[in-house]
Amino acid sequence: MLVKKSSPPFIKLIWAFIGEDFLLRFALGVVLGLAFSMAVILATMGIMDGFENTLKHGLNRSGGDFYFYSKEKFFELDKHIKQYFSNLEIEHYVQVLQTESFITKEKESGERKSLGILLRGISAEGNEVKNIMDINLHLRQGEIILGKELASQLEASIGDQVSVLVANNERAGNEGLPASIVNLTVGGVVTHGIYPKDLRLAYVKKEEVEKIFNVKNKNNLVILKRPKDSTDDNNFIEKFQAIFSNDFVIRASWQEYAHLIEAAKVEKIILTLILQIIVVVAVFNVNAFIVFLNEKKAKELFLFRSLGVSQKQIFILWGQIIFILWFSAILFSFVFVQIFNLILQYHPWFKLPGVIYNVDRLSINLSSGQYILVFSIALLWLLLISAFALRKVRAEYLIIGLKKEFA
Repeated sequence: MLVKKSSPPFIKLIWAFIGEDFLLRFALGVVLGLAFSMAVILATMGIMDGFENTLKHGLNRSGGDFYFYSKEKFFELDKHIKQYFSNLEIEHYVQVLQTESFITKEKESGERKSLGILLRGISAEGNEVKNIMDINLHLRQGEIILGKELASQLEASIGDQVSVLVANNERAGNEGLPASIVNLTVGGVVTHGIYPKDLRLAYVKKEEVEKIFNVKNKNNLVILKRPKDSTDDNNFIEKFQAIFSNDFVIRASWQEYAHLIEAAKVEKIILTLILQIIVVVAVFNVNAFIVFLNEKKAKELFLFRSLGVSQKQIFILWGQIIFILWFSAILFSFVFVQIFNLILQYHPWFKLPGVIYNVDRLSINLSSGQYILVFSIALLWLLLISAFALRKVRAEYLIIGLKKEFA
């Protein structure tokens, strides 16, 4: 027996009221319908937030929290710039010398594959890069680390030989020098999580690029880690620009896709509002269950009233039944959300074309506040719509009970 003797009296009363098999099946269907509708809304919100988080994390893996560069020329991190960093509480940064290049590799078929890349010369050690960009780069002399999609399209594996064609860069002061071809060994493959970055970025030791441009200790990009106490990106950018001259430009890494992130936020709000329709439909199913239960149990309700049970107590009984249905739906909705998330992450049907969506997998990312919001709105709909049914039930159950009692 599902209800024990030690159970609270109101549980025993509710069980006596809806404990029949066909009523339990009806109630289960109502609960699953409400749970599924809430789970769909939660999944929609979570997918949009998951897309935003995946995008921001991928951008962080390719550009740190912030990056800055000079508009006009290569520059050196002299003592003045480092002092400015100290004033801004910047402790971790990576010096980068990057250039647009072409990479070529001969496939097994004999065909040569060429792709345009952004070749980055990195000066920091692997642990520092991991701390700032959250990627593992163990750079060695004569080796290159490729983005995942770049390696896939080149059909390149660790140990393969590739050639990088680097054009002369006039800003380095090497006017008139021909393009340079550098032969390198693939030393690793890195995943940023964003398709365009995985397709275009490649990393070498900074000395390799410095040799090509015949420069020393020069940079055209510096990647920064957010100061510990900084939470407002715009405020930090304003402080940075106030200290540095207009020759330098600073960007938060997520600003590169700011339009896409903003579009996802707007779409999340619109879809959440539209999908309230399915919650309302599910609530009407709860409403139908209440009406049906009133018809089936009209005699019992009449007897309760005849034995002195007050109108208020019967109303509380209905409220308890509605609350149990809502709470049960919440538990099932958690299960549905987890199932949706697993399907999105692992089922091959839901693998996205990265060239269109920038990411190849979606995931559901939800905060406790979003759960509370969706569950609260569902409860509000439930109370509003059920109130009309209960008002009708209250007016009719005595008449129905009398008819069934003396039939």
